[in-house]
Order: sequence, then structure tokens, then C-alpha cells
Amino acid sequence: MMLARSPRARSRSLFLTLVIVVVGGCAGANLTPEQEWVMAKFADCKTRTNAINVNLDRVAPNGSWHASMAQTQTEYNRLVECMNSEDDSAPLYRRLADGGNSRAMAALGWMYERGSGGLAQDDAEAVKWYRKGADAGNAGAMTNLAVMYSRGRGGLSQDDAEAATWYRRGADGGSLRAMAGLGTMYETGRGGIEKNESEALRWYRKSAEGGDSYAMYLLGRAYERGTGVAVDRVEAVQWYRKAAAGGSESAAQRLKALGK
Repeated sequence: MMLARSPRARSRSLFLTLVIVVVGGCAGANLTPEQEWVMAKFADCKTRTNAINVNLDRVAPNGSWHASMAQTQTEYNRLVECMNSEDDSAPLYRRLADGGNSRAMAALGWMYERGSGGLAQDDAEAVKWYRKGADAGNAGAMTNLAVMYSRGRGGLSQDDAEAATWYRRGADGGSLRAMAGLGTMYETGRGGIEKNESEALRWYRKSAEGGDSYAMYLLGRAYERGTGVAVDRVEAVQWYRKAAAGGSESAAQRLKALGK
């Protein structure tokens, strides 16, 4: 006779199924590790709290998220509390990563970087998993590895050339955040890349038009400063507003400074 599983066991089973869907590529291409993790946890929390009327409206590349409710505030509050709690999902990601799933590798790296999913914060482990994911072709992992090189974290020496290399690979793989990062290299002339503000602007625009809030902020800043384009405060404010709506604190600060 088969014993009925506890609600917790059923929840974890559903979570594992969701993780397979998310990191396996069925939930959309070119998600960042942060987005993958948030989407998986959202579905898990929605099941645990029975928040059937709450929907995930938006997940920004940096992992910030916005949900809407269709019925009760109590339902929404339960789900938000669950989302803000720690979990123990790392073993599920590790199982997939050990099986060769590059998106799971990227998500596991982000969990180490953040210190979530029951893992202690560990930049060196984050770099290890980002590299595994990057070597396996995951654009999000390439992007986060570039950031680690740019900042000299996780035991890496600060290396703009390596950062630029991985930003370019991530951008070629479709990562919006990598496109923005590559644009910053062109704007500043770092990483062995010749300074080219017009090229920086092109990458900012490509990423911003794809929905990346950081790129929207950078594009707004370019219009405000006249970087690769004529100064246009109206256009700058428009992009800052889009970026702020997507969760960019830097854009919100610029709007405040501009009296907008």
C-alpha cells in the first residue's frame, strides 16, 4: 500500500519538478540565475501557502520580483512571507547540476554568492559553479563570472580583460545583463577594448529594449551625459523611469536628483 505523502513532501516534489522545467529551458530562454531561482521558489511558495490567486508578474534580471493578487491580501501576505524566508533547495539544484544541467549550475552559483537555499555564502564556490555553467554554455553563468572577474571576487584576481571576454560571450549567448556589461567596457575603454561611446550606446540600447533595468539606467545616463549621443534630458528621464519601474535604485535616485 502506498502511503500518502505529507504536504511538505508533495511541495518538495512539485518544487523539484518546477526546477527541472525552469533550469531545463522550458520557462523561457536567457533567464539569469537569479530569475531562475526566484521563479522556482515562487511556485514552491505558492503551493506551500495555497496562494492560488497570486501571480508572478515580473522578475528582473537581478532577481527582484513583483507579484499581483487577484483576491485576498492574506493570501498575498502569506506568499510574500514565504518568498522572504530561507529554504533548503540547494540539494535539488546540485542534483541537476551534477547531472550536467548548465542552468542549474548557474543557479547554484548564484545561491552560493547570495548565501541562500541553505548554503553558506561562499564566493569561491560561486565562481566554481559559474565557471562550470559558463563552460557548459550558459549565458547567465558567463555574465556572473564576468562580474566576479570585474570585482576580483571568489579568489579571482581583478581582471578586466577576462571580464570583457566573458561579457562578450554572454552577450553573444543572449544575456541582456552581459550586453549591458559589455557596453560599460566600451564606454570606459577597459578590458583591452578600445573606448567607443557609440558602441557602448548600441549595447545599452539593445539590452534596454530587451527589458534589462540596469541597461535602461545606463541608457538614461548616456542621454543625460551625452555619452555617444546628444544630450537629451527628456529621453534620459524616460529611460530612468522605465529602469526605476524595473527595480533600479540608481535610476530612482537620478529621478529624485532631477526633481522627477
